[in-house]
Amino acid sequence: MAPEICVALPKAGISSSISSIVRHAPTQSLELAVPNLYTAMGRARTSLLIEHCWQQTLTGKLLQISIENHVLDVGLFGYIWDNTRFASYSQWCSRHSWLYSECSFNNEKEISLAIHHVQLVHPK
Repeated sequence: MAPEICVALPKAGISSSISSIVRHAPTQSLELAVPNLYTAMGRARTSLLIEHCWQQTLTGKLLQISIENHVLDVGLFGYIWDNTRFASYSQWCSRHSWLYSECSFNNEKEISLAIHHVQLVHPK
């Protein structure tokens, strides 16, 4: 269990040893409905990425540059958002980057994005 949850649950009056199945289940089944922090943050990052890239904000432009640099660094031919290829290029990525976390979460949850970015072209 994450250290944050171990600290937060007792302060909320809930046992920290409670099962995650009970902790994250919806209230309709008489459970606690505490949101899973990993899933909530992953969804928030994905929605922010889509919003900023779609609206072409300054942050979106920085994200586009970061995505293109990532594609160049990895030497990826094709879209970075293709979940079938994440395992092959993830070994060449820094695991401490925001973009790696985003691609990892989307791959794990089978989320497919359609954000356009510049691609490498195979030499002829």
